[in-house]
Amino acid sequence: MHAVIHTKYRNVSWGYEMSVNGPIEAVRFLRKLRGSSQPVLIEASDGLQYVLKFHCSQLGSNQLFNEAIGNRLFHLAGLSTPEWKVVRLSEEFIQANTACWFESEQCRHRPEAGMAFATFYLAGRNQRLFEILPGGYFSRVRNQCDFWLAWVLDILGGHTDNRQAIFLEADDRILDASFIDHGHFLGGDRGECTPVALASRYLDRRIYKSLSDREAASLQRRILAIDLTKLTEVFEQIPGAWKTESAIGRFKELLVRLNKPAQIRKAIRSAVQCENEIRGIEHYGEIHCGGRLQDAHLYSALPATGADVQNPGTGCSVCGPERRGVAFVQPPWLKAAGF
Repeated sequence: MHAVIHTKYRNVSWGYEMSVNGPIEAVRFLRKLRGSSQPVLIEASDGLQYVLKFHCSQLGSNQLFNEAIGNRLFHLAGLSTPEWKVVRLSEEFIQANTACWFESEQCRHRPEAGMAFATFYLAGRNQRLFEILPGGYFSRVRNQCDFWLAWVLDILGGHTDNRQAIFLEADDRILDASFIDHGHFLGGDRGECTPVALASRYLDRRIYKSLSDREAASLQRRILAIDLTKLTEVFEQIPGAWKTESAIGRFKELLVRLNKPAQIRKAIRSAVQCENEIRGIEHYGEIHCGGRLQDAHLYSALPATGADVQNPGTGCSVCGPERRGVAFVQPPWLKAAGF
């Protein structure tokens, strides 16, 4: 069975049921890793170590599909992501390694045998790896501007979780960010959410340098240059068990948005406006409303830009509807550049 996506610019087709040729096998469980999806570190039959995520309907039926699509999209946009593979889990492996089972407050759950999503374990390259950076380290991140591109792609892809990245230190102490965790891409783990721009922002705003007009235009060009045919090729590598109706529907919507310059400009504008609101609120809120970023309403529309701090009925997009917001002044280049 084949489906065709018709867009204004091109036609894209792929097969829904494509076999995965020769996946590697999980042979040794090493340890559990941190994360809500409860990933594990394993050694595979090719002798390499992988961060593995199980297929489990209890964690969301779309997670592994989202991981594969998000990883490939970021790679095609020129962002650093660890390469992913399909890893086969046998019943024997799961039964022999009960330490890798899911844990909840009530009980433990046995993972499903079959195909799992895995990415190369980057820390195995004898480099220092950071998940959270001390404040003084941000100036050493080589690809800071990539966080803007990642944010815009996350907005276009309906990512419902904060952007995750790890930082690898080179011999010269320069840090390179690699983007991970796309399980809540495409509307979340069940494809049911439509988040606002704030939902997929990297939590520490020090990573975001001010965006110039040249950089904003470059973001749009890089996204429009993504080869959507190559993006859909990843579909052929995705096991059939990961392909739900909602995941496929969200993927179709993503392809359409990536084909429309107006949608891309809107996503860039949303990220810039959101970041300006947050910077203003962090300064204003310390004195007036004590707002915290974790109080944000991530699944409701942001208030209109230009909100007046003197208007008590305006509401605050980060602190909540009962708080007064701050004025947002649109940067001149945004208007001049047609954003």
